[in-house]
Amino acid sequence: MERRARFHFDNIYGDVLRMVGPYRLWQVGDLYCEPGYTVPPHNQAVHELTYVVSGAGKVFSGGVLWDAGPSDLFFSRPGEPHAIYADAAQPLRYFYLGFSFAEPLQDAVKPIRTQLDSLENACVRDAGILAEAFIRLFGEITPGDAFTDVLLESAMQEVIATACRLFARSESRGYRGAERRDVDEKLVYDLTHYLDAHATDIGVLSALPEVFGYSYTHLAQKFSAAMGESLSRYHNRRRFERAQEYLRRGESITRVAELVGYQSIHAFSRAFHRSVGVTPQEYRQRFNP
Repeated sequence: MERRARFHFDNIYGDVLRMVGPYRLWQVGDLYCEPGYTVPPHNQAVHELTYVVSGAGKVFSGGVLWDAGPSDLFFSRPGEPHAIYADAAQPLRYFYLGFSFAEPLQDAVKPIRTQLDSLENACVRDAGILAEAFIRLFGEITPGDAFTDVLLESAMQEVIATACRLFARSESRGYRGAERRDVDEKLVYDLTHYLDAHATDIGVLSALPEVFGYSYTHLAQKFSAAMGESLSRYHNRRRFERAQEYLRRGESITRVAELVGYQSIHAFSRAFHRSVGVTPQEYRQRFNP
C-alpha cells in the first residue's frame, strides 16, 4: 500500500515574496504522514521549526537522528540536512514553519537570530506551549480584513520567539538530548540518502560495504537500531514506491519492471502485489481509468 502525506493546511510561497514584519515567510503548514511515510533527505533552504502534534517517528535535524513524539520541537538551519520518517506502525502529524530574516536585519529580531545561529541542540522536548501559537498563526495566513497583517506578524513572532525561549531554557539546563552526536547517526543518514538515490538499483545492498567502508552486518545493525526497519525492507519499500510513481506517470508495466530491475514482468507483478497489495494493472487503473 502506498504511504502518503496529507496536508491539513499548507502554504508554500517559494519565489513569491511574502514579508511579515522582520521575516520572510516561505512555508507554513500542518502535515499528516501515514505510517512508513518518508519526507526524503534534503538540504534545508531556510530556517525551519517542526513541532510534532501526534504519533511517532524520527527527525534528522542538527546533524542528529532524533526520536520524535508528541510535543517535540526541532529546528533546522539553512544548508543543514533534514529528513522526517513516520513510524512504521504509527502515523505522524506535525506543524512546520519555514522562514528567513528580512535584510537589513531589524534590531527587534537580532536576539532571535543570534539564538538560532548559536543553538547546540536541535531538539526540545515538552514544547506543548507551541501548539496553540501555531494554530493562531494558521488562522491569520489567509487574508481576511484590515487587521490580518498585524495579527499575522504577531502570531509569527509568538511562534518563533517562544521556540527560542524553549531552546534557551533547554540549553541552560545543560540539555544534550538522549541521542549521541556521533558517527553512527551520520552514518544512518548517509545510508538512507544513498538508498533513496539508488532505490531502483537491485544490487545496491551488496555494494554498501564498498561504498561505506563497513561490513554489511555492521551497517544493517546500525540502520535497524535507528530506523526500526531492516536495510532490505527499507530498500524494497522505496523501490516499490518508485515503481508506483512510474505507474502514476503512465509508464507501461513492462517499462516499470525494467526501471526497477526486473527482467520478467511476471516476477515484477508478483513482487509488486506482495509489497503493495494490488497488481500493477490494478494500481494503474486507479490513476489511469
